[in-house]
Order: sequence, then structure tokens, then C-alpha cells
Amino acid sequence: SRRPPSFIETRTLRIQYPRGPFVYIDNINIGVMDRIKALFIWLLRCGYSRGFGIQSPTDYRFVRYVINEHYPYYAYDDIKNEYQDSKWLANKLGRLYFRIANFVQPQNVLIYNLDLPIYNIYVRAGCKKAVIATEISNDVVPDMIIANISDGFHNQIDSILNYLRHGSVLVLENIKANHYSRQCWEHILNDDRAMTTFDLYYAGIVLFDDKLYRQHYKINF
Repeated sequence: SRRPPSFIETRTLRIQYPRGPFVYIDNINIGVMDRIKALFIWLLRCGYSRGFGIQSPTDYRFVRYVINEHYPYYAYDDIKNEYQDSKWLANKLGRLYFRIANFVQPQNVLIYNLDLPIYNIYVRAGCKKAVIATEISNDVVPDMIIANISDGFHNQIDSILNYLRHGSVLVLENIKANHYSRQCWEHILNDDRAMTTFDLYYAGIVLFDDKLYRQHYKINF
């Protein structure tokens, strides 16, 4: 059975007393509130783990072997060691983008409205041939888009959806951040072009594939 998330790192806390040597206290959690929140979200979604209840073989494989794949790729440790100060969620999502890029093998990737260089590293590790852009261009049609929902994003939704084609993948971060973010996500869910969607809480994934049946899934990620 799947265990609750254990991605919060522990570090050694060094305390110096006035007249004594350094005392090292191990296993002090950094980001306790993040851990509590993540555990709470996991418990709320524990019934949506590892593709449980998904009838479509294609969607099931995507959940099991892309979204919730736990294989320890070597790239994970390499990137984590290089970006030791990165937040736990950036690594969690970055690893997801690595797996999506590895699955889709996109020629062109757009990382829009996100200033996190670690995402570029994860995506390129998943697909060496990927050309990554940060601005929308009419000259290049991306196979994969990673974007962040922030103020004013509703003005960009139709442009982004028109930008995508059959076989493209759209990933949106912060779909549950606030009422505005949830409205933007609902707008995409109601768009006829968004055939299959996956609500991961921290992000939403949209598959644009005419061969798939229209389905909306909630996933414990």
C-alpha cells in the first residue's frame, strides 16, 4: 500500500551553548507546516491513489507510470544535489515534469510565467532533444506547456488553448491556490478541447488527444 508523503527533508540543527561544545540534534524537520498540509491533503485524497477506479487503460497507465511513478531515476539525486536550496514542492513537481517529458518526448516545451530554472533542468533531463522557451511565439507550437495560474491568467487561457494541438500536454500550477485559480481551472475543464484532465491539487494536467474519452480525474499525488 502507498505510504503518506515523506518528502520533507530533515537537517541537523546545530546549537551552541555559552560554555559547552556544539550539540547536534538530528531529525529536526524543516517546513513542519508544509508537512502537515501535505499529509492532510494526502489523507483527503487517499481514495484516489495509483489509478484506483480508472477504467480507461490509457489513463490508468498515465497515472500509474507517469504521475505516480516511484522509480528512483538517477537524475533525481543529481538535480537535487545541484539545487540543494530548492523547495520540496519545486522538486516534487520538477520530478513530475521530468516523467511527463520522458513520456511525451516533446520537441518544444513552453515554461510560461514560472521563474524556476530547476524546472528547465528536470524537463531537459527527461527529454534531451527538447527546446525550451519561456515566451509564447506563433512560430513554434509546443508539445508541452507548463504554466502558473496568477493574476490576469484568465486573459491568457484562450491563447494558450489555441496554441496547443493534438497530442499536446498542458500542466497548470496552483489550480487550488484561491477562488480565482479554481475559476481558471474550471474554465479549462469546460473547454471541449480538454479531453482528459488530472487534478493533482498542486497542479492540473490536461491531455489534448482526440482519441481519448472525455474524463476528469482527481488524483492523490
